[in-house]
Amino acid sequence: MQGQAPPGIVTVGDPFLRRKTRLVKPRDRGQVRILAKKMSEKLEELNAQGIAAPQVRERFRLVVIRTRPTKVSPDVEEMRRALVLVNPEIVGYSTDFVWRWEGCLSVPGLMGKVRRYSAVKVKFEDLDGGGHCESFSGFLARVVQHEVDHLDNLLYLDQLPPERTAVQNITTFENYSSFNLKAA
Repeated sequence: MQGQAPPGIVTVGDPFLRRKTRLVKPRDRGQVRILAKKMSEKLEELNAQGIAAPQVRERFRLVVIRTRPTKVSPDVEEMRRALVLVNPEIVGYSTDFVWRWEGCLSVPGLMGKVRRYSAVKVKFEDLDGGGHCESFSGFLARVVQHEVDHLDNLLYLDQLPPERTAVQNITTFENYSSFNLKAA
């Protein structure tokens, strides 16, 4: 993805990414199950780490995550199955932060150095409506925060620190790959 939007992905500048999402209700479960399958297939197709419903022009509070090692993140542990979070809400945060470069399907060709909590506790439902509360740490915590931000109308660009210049915190995918940039 060298600056070109993947097919079927809503990109930065489209007002849909800033629209309010809505909770998945019991009557939505069938539609959401189909959507989650399509989102999971899109993750595989694009070799991405996570995807949120607004990125495929849906307003549901739905996230699908499947981390795996990539050229950008070779140290990431591969998940065997996708993690589907319905109506996720972050209810707890660690006290420490980690800086790391992030990319986004909706911001093609760019990467930003973003500060995220190193661990989060998330309340969510599964596709059958069962309630869960789980803690996530490391890279998975970062991906969860990134995708939940999409549900709250935020992009990683909104998380770039104002006290540092954009030049210090944003680069192209090509530069990241060429210079193997690391978090500070």
